[in-house]
Amino acid sequence: MGTDDLFKKRRGEKKRRSENIRHIAPYRYLIVCEGEETEPNYFRGVKERIKKVYKDRIDVKSKIELDIKGTGRNTEDLVDFAIMIRSLSAIPYGHVWVVFDKDDFSDVQLTIL
Repeated sequence: MGTDDLFKKRRGEKKRRSENIRHIAPYRYLIVCEGEETEPNYFRGVKERIKKVYKDRIDVKSKIELDIKGTGRNTEDLVDFAIMIRSLSAIPYGHVWVVFDKDDFSDVQLTIL
């Protein structure tokens, strides 16, 4: 009978979903390093590799404003510097990383940070 045809008319034809390719770029990253050369150079190398795919969205900042003798000292100021840079940025950062040498701190000191 005609009931089968009526069901097909109500359902209609399935529409094909358009296949749009989306490229997902990461958030902007702020990386504040304790060292003046080694860590920033490492992250600049990472940035160059990522830059080819994700555009220029990683900012590498070196903590050269602190007068530090030796590495791993005054890490609390490093965190404060990262907070200041983030708050002064016109475009917000998706992630803020602070890179320092853990060897100079106990687990208790790191928890306090």
